[in-house]
Amino acid sequence: MEDTAEKKPGPPPGSKWAPGAEPLALCMSCNATYAAEATLCPNCQVGLSLVRKCPSCERVQSAQHLTCIYCANSFMQVDGLSVLAAGPLRLRQQRAKLQLRIISAIVGVLIVAAAALAFYVYVIRGRIPTGPIARTFVATPNEVAIRKAPSSDAAPVKSLQPSQKVDVIECVYDSAGNRWFRVMSDDISGFVRTEDVAPPAAVSGDPEGGFVALRHSLLHLGDPAMLDYAREAVDYYHGIFPGNPHADELTWLLAEQTRELAARSDRPRNLLATAREQYQKLADSRGEYAARAREALEQLPTSIGSQAAPRSSTPRPLQFSVMGGSTSSSPPTPGMAPGTPVRKVTVLSRTPLVVSLTAPLELVPGAQGEGEIAEDIHVKSDLAVPRGSRARLSVGSIRPTTGTSSRATSLTLQLTSLVIGDRTYGVSAQAARDHTAGSLARGTRIEFRLIAPLDLLER
Repeated sequence: MEDTAEKKPGPPPGSKWAPGAEPLALCMSCNATYAAEATLCPNCQVGLSLVRKCPSCERVQSAQHLTCIYCANSFMQVDGLSVLAAGPLRLRQQRAKLQLRIISAIVGVLIVAAAALAFYVYVIRGRIPTGPIARTFVATPNEVAIRKAPSSDAAPVKSLQPSQKVDVIECVYDSAGNRWFRVMSDDISGFVRTEDVAPPAAVSGDPEGGFVALRHSLLHLGDPAMLDYAREAVDYYHGIFPGNPHADELTWLLAEQTRELAARSDRPRNLLATAREQYQKLADSRGEYAARAREALEQLPTSIGSQAAPRSSTPRPLQFSVMGGSTSSSPPTPGMAPGTPVRKVTVLSRTPLVVSLTAPLELVPGAQGEGEIAEDIHVKSDLAVPRGSRARLSVGSIRPTTGTSSRATSLTLQLTSLVIGDRTYGVSAQAARDHTAGSLARGTRIEFRLIAPLDLLER
């Protein structure tokens, strides 16, 4: 019989067999296994073969091999340490797992960064409001479609029933300049035309947003059936924001739009009475619109059949009425019907208006400031807003500033009105960038961008 030591290869010096890879004796007849020193199967009385079982793939092979012939893993390890060497298959598996972990980590970082960027751009910077600015309801007898985009050709995403309430999120324009609301209903967001819903009521705590939404609707008011809703919305604004300067501006706009509807109606009696009521409220007040309201009352027809004098051919200087914010009438020209437009010049949304402060401005919410237009604003060859026109500013809501260790805040600035000549006109414009709390010195130049088109009517 051969010497057992000659049949059993030992591990190289300084190493030992990996756990589970030690040689063992196998009976090829009954598959029984014995210690490596055994040479004869006691059951079958046949010689035993010296083999080993790979601890990785668990396949049996000759004990002469130092690495697995199937998975190529080593059968040895350094004494007291880990496996001496991993085979090619194991190495490939380890590399694949490592690459998967790296890719997963990179994708996770990118997702977090994209979410943070989207939150900053759309929420912190205010491009998507975080809550409703007003509430309204369907004012038509038929269903109204919430559309995916502000366009009549956009796909509908939900149908609203008559009188169904929705939250107004923001005011938008389509490519043709038509007015739309972005609304929210049961967690579904989309767009509806302003004429399909009632003039919206402001929400408590947001006088600026409520003003913008209601003005957006009033400027497109073309159906006399909506006047009662409009009057209720304006009265409600007066009630929840008493003393707010926007309240009189909305009343003035309602009166002007009602007067325009009366001029186009074949039954103007009730419309003229409503306009007279709104003008009278302003005339009885001591607000900014009192003088203009008294002047408008004098210009209203005294009887249903009364007509203005025919247009005069006498040359006159160019006069404008700015309608991008609240509407205002230019002084009547002799021989010309009040409110009769000859040509409209529109300053488009996003047009920059540079204002230079004429007094220091303290940057605290609700603060008011004064300035003047620093650069002429032209529309083609027409001078729309001349340099030196006085401007009125207001400081808007606080927003958190990201990317800083301190609890810094930033505030929005709005351009609310312009004085051209001796007339004051409402404007809707916001500063191109936010400002941190503090103060701005006299002479500071601030660039504003129009939020809504500014219509200039030559009369």
